[in-house]
Amino acid sequence: MTDTATPGVPRPGSINTRPADGPKRGSRTPSQIRVFLGDRASKVAAAAILGIAAIAALATLVAPYDPLEQHRADRLAGPSLQYVLGTDEFGRDLLSRVVFGARISLATPAFAAAASAFIGLPIGLAAGFYGSWIDAAAMRIGDVLLAFPAVLLALAIVTIMGPSSATPAIAVAIASVPALMRIVRASTLAVKNQEFVVAATAVGATHTRILFRTILPSTAGPVSVQGVVTLSRAVLLESSLSFLGLGVPPPDASLGSLLGMGRSFAHEAPWYGLFPGLTLMGIVLSLNVLADAWGDVADPFNPP
Repeated sequence: MTDTATPGVPRPGSINTRPADGPKRGSRTPSQIRVFLGDRASKVAAAAILGIAAIAALATLVAPYDPLEQHRADRLAGPSLQYVLGTDEFGRDLLSRVVFGARISLATPAFAAAASAFIGLPIGLAAGFYGSWIDAAAMRIGDVLLAFPAVLLALAIVTIMGPSSATPAIAVAIASVPALMRIVRASTLAVKNQEFVVAATAVGATHTRILFRTILPSTAGPVSVQGVVTLSRAVLLESSLSFLGLGVPPPDASLGSLLGMGRSFAHEAPWYGLFPGLTLMGIVLSLNVLADAWGDVADPFNPP
């Protein structure tokens, strides 16, 4: 007997559940990771961040001059072949200053973001998992910290601790904790009553294992997005402190302090503040683009 079954429609008794218009065997639906890696804006942003970070890490090899070397005869010289970005009020090469300043502007926020994660992750996990007075105490402390604008909170911390190279990083880290803590708490509340957590509890897993081996990986999506956002905000906050003269002490300089010093010579040497500002804008814009794109990938309700 000739088989007259309609193509794409399973015969009686068949266990083929593939829909008629579904993908053919061997084909794959593009994953969200591939969508992220294939997005042009994400590629450009990632390339910009990696490029700036590589230049900053290799500052001693990339910078044409010592950032503290003064050329008094070339004070406030404009961009040229000798000084690609011009010089500052002491005749120091601005390209070298920007390269070394980018290292500080990236290293300080990176340390602050890592420190805020080290503090905020366990507090957020404990607050969401245990609830009760732990949750109430953590949230009230977070509310108090969030009641102050981040810049004012950082200013208060710097004032209390006094100026030093580590003070801006500590201030940025403390100011970044509340937002991350609340994200982790919310994510923990969303998954702590799901079957895999209940099953882990039923088989006698310790709370530490449940928190860090079961719940924490399930919150990796929103936490990773918040981590990129925290890094972007930390860059801005560190630059704000440096712009106000509360960052790394001179003669070292970050992009924010270079921007602040360039303000005094805006009419005489507009390039002084222009190039540090453009570099800072490129860093923050790239991080925000990556956070937005990664947020689409990490969203569990966003279909591939």
